Amino acid sequence: MSATKTSKHNDSAQHQQQQQRRRGDADDEHAQEDWRSAAADLAASLGIDPLTSTEAQHRRVFHLYLPVYFWLELLLRQSRGSAASPSSSSSSKSSSSSSTRGVAAGVPTANTHPRSSGGDVSKRARARSNSGSNKEPPVVVGINAPQGCGKTTIVSEMQRMLENAGHHCVVMSIDDFYLTGTEQDALAARFPTNPLLQVRGNAGTHDLALALRTIRALTRRDDGTSDGDSRDLRPSPPSSAEDPAAQDCVRVPRYDKSARGGKGDRAPEGEWSVVSTPPDVLLLEGWMLGFEALPDDSPLLLSAAEADGGTSDGLGAVNTFLEDYQSLHDEVDAWLVLKTAEPEMVFEWRAEAERRMREAGRPGMSDEEVRDFCSRYMPAYRAYLPGLYGRCRAADAGVDESTDGDRLGQPTQGDGGRDDVVQESLGSRKLTSGVVRARQTLVIEVGRDRNPVL
Repeated sequence: MSATKTSKHNDSAQHQQQQQRRRGDADDEHAQEDWRSAAADLAASLGIDPLTSTEAQHRRVFHLYLPVYFWLELLLRQSRGSAASPSSSSSSKSSSSSSTRGVAAGVPTANTHPRSSGGDVSKRARARSNSGSNKEPPVVVGINAPQGCGKTTIVSEMQRMLENAGHHCVVMSIDDFYLTGTEQDALAARFPTNPLLQVRGNAGTHDLALALRTIRALTRRDDGTSDGDSRDLRPSPPSSAEDPAAQDCVRVPRYDKSARGGKGDRAPEGEWSVVSTPPDVLLLEGWMLGFEALPDDSPLLLSAAEADGGTSDGLGAVNTFLEDYQSLHDEVDAWLVLKTAEPEMVFEWRAEAERRMREAGRPGMSDEEVRDFCSRYMPAYRAYLPGLYGRCRAADAGVDESTDGDRLGQPTQGDGGRDDVVQESLGSRKLTSGVVRARQTLVIEVGRDRNPVL
């Protein structure tokens, strides 16, 4: 090649690099503005004055709410196939690495729910679309968080922010699918010496068939494997049998915890929520969501049952019921886990909430009643949280750790614009192909003050 041609080639390459840098700088400015705007929106919604905010408030906004929100945004983009193409996956990490991380379109993934049952978000979402609807099926996100840690607030804030961003978000709790009062009484009578099944909460106290029908109706998928037909969740009678919009309506059960003197009961069907527009994202939260049944001779099972002076038979029945919950977990595409190093903090968190209720003039449990109430759940926490957290760690095994996913922070400058900010701040990864993919399981540890551990 002549000197003149070489010079022109070098000039062209330098020009392209300069253009890429300028585009990267512009994208990065947009990404930083997105974070600032979202932070201001959160502060206003939570009643936080940015000028006088405490360190704890700062941590909660920048290390919990914002990372979760942008992670959800990234999941939504990738579920629509906008973050990667099939060809891009060929040059990424090995299949074993991408199987523990990938949620972008075209990336072959193994099942990577905390119990290894998830899979590629975009592929699973497309596979659900059997109803003929033109709208993409929603991303289903399971949320595991201890009782009293603030999951209700974070879920409601995520729903508000996603809705404001143009994403229809439906929120459900596993509590919505408790057995009816009559069914719960029958269960308690069936296990009269088992304190863990005398009240709602543990595995075995939920109507899993109703939960599956509801999720499959919202995701427009009913493969006939659940008991009943999701069509029985359509409002009846519809406003018009020929109205296509009416056919998209789904009734979502609600549970009234104040019914029957506080023992609780399913709300009448006339009080259920009606989802009239197919959602883009479905958030399903619960304190024991993602728990996996253990072998009968598991030391964890035995020690957890004995820790509170109980018997292995009590937790053993719960463990047997828990085996059926895998069908519910199989419906989930991605998982958010709010981790706690000390499950016993649930006692303190619940007692604090009940004291605030009493101070506000509302009925609330005494500290002694709280301890009795929460003690029914401690055996399950002790038995199943270690496995859940271990599966979360395994989901990251063998992947280049460019960030510490359990310590999520504010965005940092990068050369890839918005996706680079997401990668560096949210525990997602930029693979060798340059494609950013969200974690299928995002873990954030919270401390005694309910704020992220840094």
